[in-house]
Amino acid sequence: MRRSAGSWGGALHPVRTLVLPIVMLFSAALAAQVDSLERVLAGLPEDSTRLQVLRALFRAEVFRMPARALERAEAYAALADAGGTARQRALGQAMTGQALYVGGYGLRALPHFQRALAIYRAEGLVGDAGLLQANVASILADGHRWPEALSAYQRAIADLERGGEPKWAAGVEGELADVWQALGRPDSAAVHYGRSAEALERFGMADHAREVRLDGAGALLRSGRTEQALDLFRSSDTASVRSTAPLILIRLLLRSGRWSLAHGQHAEADSLLRRALHLAVDGGFIVERIRGHEALVELAEARSLPDSALVHLRHAIQWKDTLDTQSDAAAILALERRASDALSKAELEHRGAVIARQRAQLILIAAAVLLLAVIVMALWSVLRRERRHRLALADRTRIVEEALHAKSLLVREIHHRVKNNLQIVSGLLRVQLRAIKDPTARMAVRDGLDRIRSMSLIHQDLYPHDGVQGIEMAPYVERLAQGLLRSHAVEEHRVTLHLDVEPLWLDVDTAIPLGLVINELITNALKHAFPDRRPGRITVSLREEEGALMLTVADDGVGLPDPLPSGGDGSGLVLVRTFAEKLKAEQHVRSGPGTTVQLRLPLPPRSR
Repeated sequence: MRRSAGSWGGALHPVRTLVLPIVMLFSAALAAQVDSLERVLAGLPEDSTRLQVLRALFRAEVFRMPARALERAEAYAALADAGGTARQRALGQAMTGQALYVGGYGLRALPHFQRALAIYRAEGLVGDAGLLQANVASILADGHRWPEALSAYQRAIADLERGGEPKWAAGVEGELADVWQALGRPDSAAVHYGRSAEALERFGMADHAREVRLDGAGALLRSGRTEQALDLFRSSDTASVRSTAPLILIRLLLRSGRWSLAHGQHAEADSLLRRALHLAVDGGFIVERIRGHEALVELAEARSLPDSALVHLRHAIQWKDTLDTQSDAAAILALERRASDALSKAELEHRGAVIARQRAQLILIAAAVLLLAVIVMALWSVLRRERRHRLALADRTRIVEEALHAKSLLVREIHHRVKNNLQIVSGLLRVQLRAIKDPTARMAVRDGLDRIRSMSLIHQDLYPHDGVQGIEMAPYVERLAQGLLRSHAVEEHRVTLHLDVEPLWLDVDTAIPLGLVINELITNALKHAFPDRRPGRITVSLREEEGALMLTVADDGVGLPDPLPSGGDGSGLVLVRTFAEKLKAEQHVRSGPGTTVQLRLPLPPRSR
């Protein structure tokens, strides 16, 4: 159980897994009130009357905009230090520490928490001091300062119990067990995990108690008590209640290995994960084998071993592909069996029809004297044959449809393999990118990754939506554009994106080059349109106009140089012209203010 170093009802909340969902829910509701609170704050004098409004603004912003919340906390602390009560001074320091901690600056938050802690202890507020002490311990643990974290956690538990906070004391004891385990004392860790889980269960926190028990199973495994570890894991993990002992041991080893990896114990993580992988290979557990390779990829990346990461990444993708292939093969085999059964049934019915006709002939010969009866029976026989013919035709139609469905499965498998191959290429490039130091080379490789991703998104959409039907452009363009913003690490709210894409479905031959054009134009805008971290806006429009398809990508940046470069791909226009020729499109470029590129291409045949 990890805490968020935050204030709630005058004290810092000690359980991050509980606080974050609740506070973010309330923050969403409070966000609508931020404007009105800002107006109220603007009308107040520069004295302690501003404290309550500053605290409300802090609560509304700390988990959404920690940098803005830090400004509120510092303003609160300055007013409290100038003329506030001791509790207000402590709260100002605690709010400042919380904003820094949420923003990822734990060491900078530590002195603020310690100053608030000193005030709480001086005022005799033992419970509040215990909550703050737990946050100090968490920061020390995050920095792997284990002996200091151990002492801080022990004092936090004592303060929480004295201050009437047994629920939070139970949660903090689980974190104390983490520290004992990190110090190589799994026996002590197991004892504290057990106490924490029992207390959390009493307080009605069953889900958190289950997670603590699973960590306790890992501690028992490290201390050599394998049978007890397996029993505790089986009773705590609902997915393993009816599993065999080897499978439970594999899952326990994987969880323990990931715990060691998360706490920086790479040698122990390597031993546990490789043991789990070996057991999964021997037992033929494909899913656990994939998870083992994936965990070893993370470990190799943490240890800066790109070659090892690439090997395990290939194995993981290979076994995922094998698992998918087995599922598809089973489905195709079932279809083939159904088709074979249908053919056998049609053949039996055909033989029955032949026998029926022979019987009708014998009846006609034997009942020649009964002309009327013969006529009635003949008519009945004709109707019966027609009905059977219709049934046989319906069976043949169904067989053809099932064959078409099997073909569709094969097409989906092809797109699935293309997507996996693109993922392998992307993985290779990402591994190579870590080893490249030259900025120009790194930018070229990253551009290549973006282009591969634009094509991979096409096959990703084709696979779950029966690719023969085409690509829905609106969600594709949105995912492509948002991925580019993340790839170029654009700060939130500095460059905004506006999409105006009609609900169009395009064939693959049009969607791939058009996606590459959009990729190039957005990439060029992010690289060149907004130098010196200036803010701006990028607009992407894809619409059907007068029987043609109109693509517009515009920005309000610095515009193109005058004159335009005659060669190279500095502005990306050469690549765009190449794709435009492939699409038989007319290209228009305007500059000042900003840059606007328009492509008008013939409307391709719709897939939907």
